[in-house]
Amino acid sequence: MQKKNLPPLILLVDSDYDWIKQLSNYLTAKGFRILTALSSKQALGLVFSKKPNLVIIDLFMPEIDGQTLKDIISINPETMNIQVLFLDSKLSKEQYGDYQSIQDKDVLSKQIETNELVCKIINKIKLLTETST
Repeated sequence: MQKKNLPPLILLVDSDYDWIKQLSNYLTAKGFRILTALSSKQALGLVFSKKPNLVIIDLFMPEIDGQTLKDIISINPETMNIQVLFLDSKLSKEQYGDYQSIQDKDVLSKQIETNELVCKIINKIKLLTETST
């Protein structure tokens, strides 16, 4: 849960260090608090210890894929309210629109514009605050 007067806490999970660093810097500049994990196992530890408001994870992580991580988060009473967004590097901008309509609305291309990503993050966090009140 979000503590009063603190910006939302977001956990970024990706095995690509350069990409996670770039996104972390951008989101920090936008006022979010950021945690990072380079593996799904590391992410699970942070999910349970830090209870972020949102997890943004590469859908195709090694060891534990993004969907499995979301399932683990969703079934645990301590973490079931944490929101999850998936990012997929294999999804092109052109495929993104089709994929959104067919699949999970929470799957985004890594090629997404950063401002659009911030809008998605804000909407997910609003959803969290609406469901917890």
